[in-house]
Amino acid sequence: MCWLERELEAAQPLIGRHHLIVGRFDWPEISRFLRGQVEAVTGRDWTELAGSIGRVGMWEFEDYREFQGAIPSE
Repeated sequence: MCWLERELEAAQPLIGRHHLIVGRFDWPEISRFLRGQVEAVTGRDWTELAGSIGRVGMWEFEDYREFQGAIPSE
C-alpha cells in the first residue's frame, strides 16, 4: 500500500493544490468536507478570506486584482 492510499484510509478526503483527492466518490461526504473547510476560514477582510479560500481550491477570484485603468474604446 502506498502513502496516498494510507492517507486516504485515515482521513478522507485530502486537499492538494487545486485538487480534491478521494478514495471513492461520495458526494455527501465531499460536500460536508468542503463546506467545513470554507466555513472554518477567517480573516480581517475580503482579501484575507479570499487568500485562505484559495488554499482550499481554485475558484473564479483566485489571483483577482481590481482593474486600475481606463477601459479601451473600440
